[in-house]
Amino acid sequence: MIADILKIVIGIPAALFIPGWLIVSIFFRELKILEKIAFSIAFSIMLDIAIAIFFGYNEAQALRTGGLTFTNIVYAELIIMFILALILIIIFIIEQKRK
Repeated sequence: MIADILKIVIGIPAALFIPGWLIVSIFFRELKILEKIAFSIAFSIMLDIAIAIFFGYNEAQALRTGGLTFTNIVYAELIIMFILALILIIIFIIEQKRK
């Protein structure tokens, strides 16, 4: 029961907000906070749909990738968040060197 609650508490922001926030932080810095939140949710949902299509588009694709499982989704989300965070850090370092 505790594990299920923990999955929900960590999973909702990880699936519906954080990847989109990273994308918005990389590409749309001039937006206001409310716009950033709205775009973050939209981009995160689009990313989740893309992950679902990749893992389970058809039967052959599901056999190659292992299908749409909890583990595959978590790994894909973590890899994408790591790559986006790395890009954001690199952009931040480059901007600091310019100043």
